[in-house]
Amino acid sequence: MPRSASLRRWARRAIPILVLSGALFFALYVAIGNAFLRFGGFGKLFESTRSVDADYAEAWTLWPGVVHVRGLRVFIEDHNVQSLIAIERATVHVSLHELPFKVFHATSVRGSGLSVRFRHKVMPESRDAPAVSALPEIPRFEDPPVFEATAPEAPVSDADYALWTIHLEDVDVRAKEVFVEQFQYVGPARAVGAFRLMPARHLWVGPARLLLGPGRVLAAGRDALRSFSGTIDCTVHPFDVRIPQGLEVFRNISARLSLHGNVVDGRAADLFLEPGTSVLVSGGGLGVDVGLDHGVLTPTSRVSFAALSASVAAPPRVVKFRGPVAVVGTAEEGGRARVSLRSTSATLNGPECGGISGAASGLSASADSTSRDAASEWALAGGAFAVRDATVSTRWDDVTVVAAGRMRFSVGLPVEGERPSLFLDAHARSVRLVAGKGPPERYRIDLPDAHVHSELHGAPLRGPITVDVARGEMTSGSVKMIGDLGARLQATANDRHGLGATLGGAVDVHDVDFRAGADRVAGWWGRVELPDLRVSAGRTVELDGTVRVAFRDGLPGLLALSAGEKVPGFVPDLFPLRKLHGTLKLHRRCSLLDVQVPEIEGGPLTLSGRIQNVPGDTRGALLVRFRDVGFLSAGIELGKEASGPSLFASDAWLGREEAELAAVEEWEDARSCGQPARSTCVN
Repeated sequence: MPRSASLRRWARRAIPILVLSGALFFALYVAIGNAFLRFGGFGKLFESTRSVDADYAEAWTLWPGVVHVRGLRVFIEDHNVQSLIAIERATVHVSLHELPFKVFHATSVRGSGLSVRFRHKVMPESRDAPAVSALPEIPRFEDPPVFEATAPEAPVSDADYALWTIHLEDVDVRAKEVFVEQFQYVGPARAVGAFRLMPARHLWVGPARLLLGPGRVLAAGRDALRSFSGTIDCTVHPFDVRIPQGLEVFRNISARLSLHGNVVDGRAADLFLEPGTSVLVSGGGLGVDVGLDHGVLTPTSRVSFAALSASVAAPPRVVKFRGPVAVVGTAEEGGRARVSLRSTSATLNGPECGGISGAASGLSASADSTSRDAASEWALAGGAFAVRDATVSTRWDDVTVVAAGRMRFSVGLPVEGERPSLFLDAHARSVRLVAGKGPPERYRIDLPDAHVHSELHGAPLRGPITVDVARGEMTSGSVKMIGDLGARLQATANDRHGLGATLGGAVDVHDVDFRAGADRVAGWWGRVELPDLRVSAGRTVELDGTVRVAFRDGLPGLLALSAGEKVPGFVPDLFPLRKLHGTLKLHRRCSLLDVQVPEIEGGPLTLSGRIQNVPGDTRGALLVRFRDVGFLSAGIELGKEASGPSLFASDAWLGREEAELAAVEEWEDARSCGQPARSTCVN
């Protein structure tokens, strides 16, 4: 029999067998594959781990390696985060020959209706915060997502490792929602790329791309951004997930974000601020162009926000920026990041006592970070603030201060061995201090030209402060002084939480023209030396320390006392107190200023005693003696109930008066310090 005929007969028998075998294989595949999918087979891939789980509404396969799925949900959780990846419809091409090796390798994924939700767990004490309530809801996980005090899942040893590897390539899925932390993007989107996850071992992603927009970004269910669009490119370089701790994971990530949108009203920021604080924005826009190279912000990175107007209210303080205002974040050379603010004009309304209110134009501010490395902790490295023109006011007790001028201020914090520093340069074209009640008369101080310069360095901060005032004027009743002032001080910061310092140096006043009614003193001068005066500013200005004084004479004080009928009118002429000098002890706390006078000498006289002032009232006692004739003396009382001079007053008289003043000090100190700050502000 010819060989060809034998082959034909074999083929006629084999072909039906092969066809039947193929049909049987196909039928078995369809039956087994669909049974596997119908009874949650895909979810069984993750039974050996608590970190990943999956389910779906429906799945089927009609061709080997091609799976259709509807309502797929993949849940992911670890100690820090929870996430959900959901797809309404998808077609997945699976590499069947890798399944026996516990590798789910999809060579192609096409789908629509992708939804991604991601949230970070929070500390138990933050569970009621507004920002936590705005986190996305994720089925199967409790709300809010609180850190659990349970032991972490034990690591899987290589000998016991039986987890499936998930490898997706050629992913191209249409998305409808991306909900990350408090922000939910809703609108057209497309996710393309690839990733490979070997649970508890290795991960790589990308390059992957997310294309957004135009759509909306919501926060707490309310529009935060409109016309939002852009792209996010991300690569997670292959790494062992067991190695990095905390922020170190960013060392394996490179990304590029290019996003932009219109800010609705800025209220989304309220979620992250203290209760009662609110933000309002008009005509705002947001732009993001940020690069990340193995966790480090690239030098070209930039985040910008611009608006026609904006306001921040943190009662009792309200800041308003008007047309236009811009906030820009950049990655600077030298390994730092910077946030800058610029505004054409701004206003600040502060609390009634101890707060600052005012308006400024040409305002700029900036703050620098210690790093631009996302894999490390950041801190504030310094900042700067400047205004081209400003008018500000503040109030301490019954004293109101209004200043107008320009100011530059900068601060540097220690970074890699650097010393902290503070720089201040202010030039005021007008400063006015007005007392509501006065000591005891209302008084006013006008400084038409004042310049303050300071450079402090080190820890604690220390350095020079200079103050120069030209033709300053003080008026109280019929008394007026006009002159120049210069201060050369050394300051050492001594209060970590407030504005406090110890001052040393000297303050000089010169070329002073003094008038009290019809009396006049010209060319007067004085000097105040500060060995160690401690000063702090909070609700009120507080002082404590000793000062040494030297004056040309005592005529200004004597004429003021004479004008107030505290001493006879002939005293200034007979005893002008030439070369007046001595020591004073100053103490001010809350609303009480206490001045102790151990002894001051001038001409043939010596003075000792004590003077106290609270808003609207000055009281005190001074003992005046002839230096060479000790028994010739006079006691002078100051205050609303004071009588005339007490001739031949002694140390005993002064002791009784000072004891009464000490008792008044304790009472006044407790009274004024125990009241709310507002109660000491007197109109």
